[in-house]
Amino acid sequence: MASQAIVAGYATGGSEGVAAAVRQAAAPGSETVLFEQMWRSRHPIAVQALMTAGKLHPDKKIAKAARAASMKAASVLPPGAADGPRRDALRL
Repeated sequence: MASQAIVAGYATGGSEGVAAAVRQAAAPGSETVLFEQMWRSRHPIAVQALMTAGKLHPDKKIAKAARAASMKAASVLPPGAADGPRRDALRL
């Protein structure tokens, strides 16, 4: 659900929407735990949400943690996954 909220936050509020969605999904200081759970879920929307948070979250430390998790998530998706976004497909 956090993944969908982050993507929806971007669609409705840009970087502030992404930050609000992350704040709502994780307690302050536990964002890294949330991102780890997201990439381990192996759900294609999690990759998109992590990439979005990594590019748009206004807090540099949180954005860096999201980028690291998105790299891990992209590495475990099967090559050419038909239902998942490719790493280079997200255009923000």
